[in-house]
Amino acid sequence: MLAAAVLVGLLLLDHTDDPSAIVTSTGGATTTTTTPRTSSTTTPPTTAPVRHEPAEVKVLVLNGVDKKKAIAGPGARALVNAGFSQTTGKDAAATVTKSVVYVVPGFDADGKIVAGLLGIPPAAVHVLPTPLPTEVGNPGDAQIIVVLGPDAPVSTG
Repeated sequence: MLAAAVLVGLLLLDHTDDPSAIVTSTGGATTTTTTPRTSSTTTPPTTAPVRHEPAEVKVLVLNGVDKKKAIAGPGARALVNAGFSQTTGKDAAATVTKSVVYVVPGFDADGKIVAGLLGIPPAAVHVLPTPLPTEVGNPGDAQIIVVLGPDAPVSTG
């Protein structure tokens, strides 16, 4: 008798329109249980990079090459000319071998714009790590920190 009940159950499962529905029958009463389907593929949400108005972004440009060379000032002026009015230039706390643009989370798109304006490749844009890199020193409330290295086109002027 148990074998007959299993066989009937299998036949009912095989003939159901919804493969997640389980139909059971006990003494004339029929019960249908449906399990929710789960998708095996999930699509991550896509978010467009947020760009801020240049005048609202605080940018710190640091000379990471040589304190005797004035490269942070011209770099900062180039950004001010592009509308980044809250931009300052000063010397880095340490020298670097390559230029880098650090951004606080949420300012990635702005960091790539700043990098492009200064001739720095987009691959040099990174989220500001914790602890802060030595060359950054105290960035204050800057949302983008540019450390100009010897490879920065603005450093040659």
